[in-house]
Amino acid sequence: MNEPQGRILVVDDHQTNRNIVAKLLRKEYLLEFAETGEECLRRVEEFQPQVVLLDVMMPGMNGYDVCRRIKLAAGAEFRQVIMVSGRGTVAERVMGYEHLADDYLLKPFDHAELLCKIRVQFRLFDQFQNRAGRSAPAAAASRIAGDPLLPAQTGTVG
Repeated sequence: MNEPQGRILVVDDHQTNRNIVAKLLRKEYLLEFAETGEECLRRVEEFQPQVVLLDVMMPGMNGYDVCRRIKLAAGAEFRQVIMVSGRGTVAERVMGYEHLADDYLLKPFDHAELLCKIRVQFRLFDQFQNRAGRSAPAAAASRIAGDPLLPAQTGTVG
């Protein structure tokens, strides 16, 4: 089995949703889970994920407020948050972005779309690390080499 390529915190109050995401991502990424916004904030401190998949509608603190707190926290210079919600009007998506979300995914989501969005966030993370002088070129090269979305591996269109 390959080494996990990064850390993802999955935040959803529904066990079924957490199970679906775990099944999709556990082979490629190191995963942790939270059920509430408050638990998410604690896990972010402990686990230090690069990506947070964050449900919008949760008991207690909603995902929008949690997102803003994650993004404004000290030491979070590059922590990507993908909001995940069944609520997908333009106004709701804009609210996510206004609360500093990096991306927004509608439920029910396509498995391939989720994987693509996560891979994009990790590519951005690698670019940030390289610019900050704290690069991990081998990890980035490994991640890029295994990325099926790159033209060299998918062929040309046209």
